[in-house]
Amino acid sequence: AQARHLTRSGLTRGSTGRPSVGFASFRAPVSHNVIRQEEKTVRTLTCCLLLLMLTGCASQPTTEFKLGNQRYSNDPVGIYLIPVFGVDSSIVADLEKRLQKQHGVRAKATTEMGLDAHHFDKVHQQFVADKIANSAIVILNKLRGANSKTPAIIIIPGDMNDEDFRLRYIFSKHFFNDRLTVISLARIDPRSYGKPANHDLMLYRASKLINKALGYHMYGYKASSDVGNVMYGPIMGLDDLDSVNIWYK
Repeated sequence: AQARHLTRSGLTRGSTGRPSVGFASFRAPVSHNVIRQEEKTVRTLTCCLLLLMLTGCASQPTTEFKLGNQRYSNDPVGIYLIPVFGVDSSIVADLEKRLQKQHGVRAKATTEMGLDAHHFDKVHQQFVADKIANSAIVILNKLRGANSKTPAIIIIPGDMNDEDFRLRYIFSKHFFNDRLTVISLARIDPRSYGKPANHDLMLYRASKLINKALGYHMYGYKASSDVGNVMYGPIMGLDDLDSVNIWYK
């Protein structure tokens, strides 16, 4: 009976017909050393991953913004150029360099000044120099500071006249108490007469108008009757402007 019990519960018959112990229902036991080794490997890989992550974060460069153009001149301004919206920026840049070289002081061009509807006369289709000057004085008071009397040149692209419209047009108008002159580029631009653009010619003519203004505001010169002097007056047309000298005499 005992033999039959063993055959049923723990023995199977092989191909020879003899009973054999059946291992099919049993698993081999896993060693505790193997488990500990796997746990150690996982911990090691986890530590390496964390270390790589921390190293990557530490190596990220700190964003730092530095201010540029540190060589920009802080010398006192000797001449202000204030272009109105629409003036060719290359003309302003070249005037700034030329005036600085000619007069030996720092010339500074500002960003563009805006014009409003009240600066323009719809009947005559011209800008009014006096109204532009009134607006420019407010800007100049901020630029100059409390005690500065630095001369300023307002440059507009459009045709211009005096507020009483006695003349057909004017190239410029001087405001002596405020050391301010408004000049117009419209009548010195060859394109206004159907001719090709001429940057150098415009620069030459504008320099004459500005040098005359600076003669009044910087040097205290009077108007001259000598056409060889940039202070010559009156300038009644483009022929007069082209014939006058560019410098003082």
